[in-house]
Amino acid sequence: MNREDVKNADEDHRVRVARQRRSRTRTRLLEAVLATCAARLNQDLPTVDDVIAEADVSRATFYKYFNSVEEAIRVYGHMLMEEMFRSLVTLFTPQDDELSRIVTAIQLFLMRSVIDPQWGAFLSRTAHLARETILVDRIVDYVETARGKGVLNVQAPLPASSMIIGTVLEAVRHISRTNLRSRTYVDGITAMLLHGLGVEQAVAEDLIRSRTIYIRGLAPDRLSWWSDPWARMPEDRSETRNS
Repeated sequence: MNREDVKNADEDHRVRVARQRRSRTRTRLLEAVLATCAARLNQDLPTVDDVIAEADVSRATFYKYFNSVEEAIRVYGHMLMEEMFRSLVTLFTPQDDELSRIVTAIQLFLMRSVIDPQWGAFLSRTAHLARETILVDRIVDYVETARGKGVLNVQAPLPASSMIIGTVLEAVRHISRTNLRSRTYVDGITAMLLHGLGVEQAVAEDLIRSRTIYIRGLAPDRLSWWSDPWARMPEDRSETRNS
């Protein structure tokens, strides 16, 4: 390797190290936004001072990456929704019908809030699930297609989708605030939504049971954030004993 090659290699190394350092700092700030938002459920949004104290960085460092806490929240919320969309796509198969995909989405959001209450607190606090994202668009599409096939008994797909999203957000909020770890609650919310969509009780129960088994069997090998929400506790534990 000649002198010029060595010089270029050194420059490439410095660029790579600087890029990695910036990425770590940005991730650190976003994780601080998550932690401070989750810790202030009944208060105003965190300030820049709250975030930099949590991240242990300077105010100048924060403003190198974000113009405001609100911008950082939008960025992180969008990242979380993209991650959950990718998680669902990873679990879906071409054989899954629309109703199975709806149930998988409901169950996965509720399970993750049990696994990571801080994640659930941030999501419910910022309501990113209720915003226009590809995930929300897909839910609307699934409801509309299932309605067209006669699988769902709803008058219009958009109100039905709003019911799903609103109920899931409220359930995520309840789980994160109470540290509720009850499978009975998660299955009950899913069953209530399916009944509201016109799915018969027996069909709903079978679908919830089969999709829960499917998720818990496949997720450990496919989702980096996954840990089984009920692996270390009795699954028939009631809501009142966990709240």
